[in-house]
Amino acid sequence: MTVGRFTGDALVNRFTEATVVRVSMALAGSSLGLALLVGTTWAYVGACVVIGLAVATLFPAAMHAATRIPGVRPAMGVATVGWIARGGFVVAPIAVGAIAERFGIWNGDLEEFEVLDSEVAEMQDIVRVRWRVRQSHPVDAHP
Repeated sequence: MTVGRFTGDALVNRFTEATVVRVSMALAGSSLGLALLVGTTWAYVGACVVIGLAVATLFPAAMHAATRIPGVRPAMGVATVGWIARGGFVVAPIAVGAIAERFGIWNGDLEEFEVLDSEVAEMQDIVRVRWRVRQSHPVDAHP
């Protein structure tokens, strides 16, 4: 992730932040899907490397997006994203463990991956709409 953070800023500056997020999520999802299909330890290690590089720019992108929400002070947006992230760090491992305990590690992995992929696609649509709203109605001063 450190390498991804150092190189990610250059990518965001060269391309747009939205493009880097889309490509990163496509790479992360593809590498995880490929690892699930291959099913070897080295496939998972490779997928973790790709995912680490891919998600390195997501948290800064989320923080940047939080400062641009119309009608919300930038500090409030950043604080909200920070608290949601903390909640995710607490809840996600428990949820993954509960699912693995209940259904096993290999039962339904591909179906869960497809559901996650559809959720990411929906999130991209939301980001795209918010970006268009932001571009058409810029807010220079925040309340």
